[in-house]
Amino acid sequence: MDDEIRAVDSYIRRELTNVDPRLLILRFDTEYDIPLDHAFPIGLLQMVGAFDPPGAASDLAKTAIRVGAYWCRIVQADVEYDLLLGRRLITESAAWAAWLTEACAGSPTDEDTFAAYAAARWHDGAGRIHYRLGSHGLAVESFKTAEKLAKAAHLWWCLPDLSSNRARGEFELRKTLHKEVAVGDRQTLLDKLTDLHRDVGRVANEHGIEAAHPGRATDVREREFLRGYSNVLHNLATVLRESDDPSRSLEHTIESIAISRALGDHYRIAQSTLNRAFIEKPDALRYFAELAELPWQRGRLIAEQNIAAGRHDLEGLRRLEQLLDAIRGDGFGEALISGVDADYYAYTVRAYGRTIKALLPDASAEFRARLEHDLRTRSLEMARSMRRVVTLPVYKRTYAKTARPVYLERIRYELDLEPAGYEKAFALVEECSARELLDLMANTELPLLEHPEHGHEIGSSQPDEPDPAPAPARGTRAGLVRAAQAGSFRQAVRARSTEFEERFSRHPLQLAPHDPDIAHRLTSFAVNHPGTCVVRYFVEGWDESEGEGIPTGLGAFVSRGTTLTYKRGLSYLEVRGLSEAIASNRELVPTEADAKEIWRLLIAPIWDLVTSDGPPGHLVFVPTDEIFAIPLQVALPDEPGAVPLGAMLPMSLSASVTTFVGRGRHLLKTQAVTDTDDLAVLMGVDPSASGGELINLKWPKEHFVVAGEPPETIVDAVTRHRGDWSGVRALVDCEPEFFLFVGHGVYDPEAQELGPGLKFGAHYLTQFDVALRLRLPRNKLTVLAACVAGRGMQSQGGDVLGFVRSFIASGAGAVAVPLWDVRDSAMVATVGRLLRASREALDTGGGVFDVVDTLHEHYRELMRHPYETFADRVRDLPLALYL
Repeated sequence: MDDEIRAVDSYIRRELTNVDPRLLILRFDTEYDIPLDHAFPIGLLQMVGAFDPPGAASDLAKTAIRVGAYWCRIVQADVEYDLLLGRRLITESAAWAAWLTEACAGSPTDEDTFAAYAAARWHDGAGRIHYRLGSHGLAVESFKTAEKLAKAAHLWWCLPDLSSNRARGEFELRKTLHKEVAVGDRQTLLDKLTDLHRDVGRVANEHGIEAAHPGRATDVREREFLRGYSNVLHNLATVLRESDDPSRSLEHTIESIAISRALGDHYRIAQSTLNRAFIEKPDALRYFAELAELPWQRGRLIAEQNIAAGRHDLEGLRRLEQLLDAIRGDGFGEALISGVDADYYAYTVRAYGRTIKALLPDASAEFRARLEHDLRTRSLEMARSMRRVVTLPVYKRTYAKTARPVYLERIRYELDLEPAGYEKAFALVEECSARELLDLMANTELPLLEHPEHGHEIGSSQPDEPDPAPAPARGTRAGLVRAAQAGSFRQAVRARSTEFEERFSRHPLQLAPHDPDIAHRLTSFAVNHPGTCVVRYFVEGWDESEGEGIPTGLGAFVSRGTTLTYKRGLSYLEVRGLSEAIASNRELVPTEADAKEIWRLLIAPIWDLVTSDGPPGHLVFVPTDEIFAIPLQVALPDEPGAVPLGAMLPMSLSASVTTFVGRGRHLLKTQAVTDTDDLAVLMGVDPSASGGELINLKWPKEHFVVAGEPPETIVDAVTRHRGDWSGVRALVDCEPEFFLFVGHGVYDPEAQELGPGLKFGAHYLTQFDVALRLRLPRNKLTVLAACVAGRGMQSQGGDVLGFVRSFIASGAGAVAVPLWDVRDSAMVATVGRLLRASREALDTGGGVFDVVDTLHEHYRELMRHPYETFADRVRDLPLALYL
């Protein structure tokens, strides 16, 4: 037997010498991916050492083979929907692919043509994985690179596939940057695909390829071209269906299926059959039955799911139960149980709910109760499972669309009970809020990234780029991004967002555990801090009839002393309208009418609970949703002689009760200060930002570190560094107790969730830079003395975004940010007061600095002075303080 094994081994090794890995890679798309026969060629590639690192770093041929082999493996992971494996494969091979891409520049030879093919296909495969994970910024960059390589090397046969993927990726990227998809955006994609369809037809004629007779194509390149053409048709058909043009969509779908059948392309047949089921709904079950017979595994799962969902009877319910049990028990593999394929899980739960709804009218009371309880349990299980993939963009969008509504409905259910399950409701509010922030806080041991090598120079925007804001008022640190800088800022913030996604795709966050007893912990905190009142706003319920859906209610939990109570019935729609009204104001400054509306809608309904034991010594607000964009410190009672809330009581904000109580951020209110505290200042270049807050601080030079140009009067009183990324590094390296940015903040309403930026020199500091490049482990106070630095905090999924999220995650102490275009004089006075008070505490305060009381006293003193207009009064309350 041993001799036989040796003989077989010898034979295999001898035959492997005849295997050309380049041919396997060049034929992989048409000969192996089409019939879903991936294991055989990938096994051969492994046996011939195609995945091994080249012996020499400059070996183009071997590097191309390795990158091409990885592309084959990435394609298999994509088709099998093993996206986490696909992501790992991208990481393993990214450096080699980057080298090969650079090496392919210039005029291609025959050898370079294979190298360009391998590089182009690798980038396209990586783009597909990024696309499915929702990292559309990364996907578009990959698709662009693939298309560029293919065009430069004249790889006409694979361009239809690559160009089609790029067009779809760019559309999805634009969707992620806007709350709503404009009709024009979809029409732009439709136009691109229509033009591509025409161009592909022209190229087919040039090469004698008959798209109407795909079975006649025998050459590998012709077949690969036709497969790409089928992809163009499928994407075009999908967009036409989404654009309410079913007849044209069906026409292109039928053509795509005809080509795919001639090629034997099971994967594309399955995709087109699925699209046909969505178009021809009366015959959908027949098409789903066809899909269930095809060899594409995920297609069979989708078919089984839709067949069960279409029954609306007990048998359909049983089948859906089996699917859900399999998901919960890891019956479908890592992608589903990890939550990566979150849409599949969410759709199955929704189908389960629709089936239960159809059965309820004829169900007994006992059976009805069991079904309703089972639906609530399974829905919450689905929502919680998605918590496992918090760093993936696909999770964020699906979470906002499907999981968060489950939480909000469950919160409403708990509060509707008699007696109300308010502690469970409170725990659910915290569980579905500030999740990413908590995870980032739990992962501070990750190494920091190097600073960017190149800044984003300020240049003119495209001719059709509208100016989204009026010119700034004199003496204002202007904030809304303007046409002259829109392109530069958007380029910078999107690049950093992509980098953020890539970072945490390669290094998934360890998830911070949820505290189900957080309500009890808050009460314990309140008992030990009798002067503190915590107000936790929350939304509840869900109305799917309004677009993608909105919460149906707004309320607030109020904790003081031994009592945790709540108030429901606040008007969510009015609060949302108020937030939009303030955002539409010139320079984002709230009017007197806005300030009174803030009081009426958000403070007045809970004021009796807040002051039940007299005015609190510290009032803490935890916002939610649109309330993050509302400056609560300017809330004004509608009565004679009233002053804004920030001058009425010492107040602060917090991202969540879990961070405030459970992560100890309540300790940031009062802190010890020493004469060795470092003050680190990043100076912007805005001429309207005088930097006056830095004057007369009496801070020792060796502990007063400035990157950029300080005010002339203190040039010799500070330790200076350059106003670029090297200066930022120097500031971070000193681990400052006090961190300050002075200058120009920008915010682009067209890219809200990407947040604001802080301009210094030719660079922008974004929230993503803070998360990736800054650690402030000893920090006591961070102040962003720049316009609109506190914008962009809310998200559709209830998470906390923006600079507040990133600075807290980086270890910052109390974080003070403005929400509007602030006056230089107001920032000079307010920030200067905070910094000087921290030094005065060394002499008169026993080394104890209370940032909340200091800010309140400053606001209270200012409000005693007469003001000509309410706008002038509001401008002197510029900072929102987050603990």
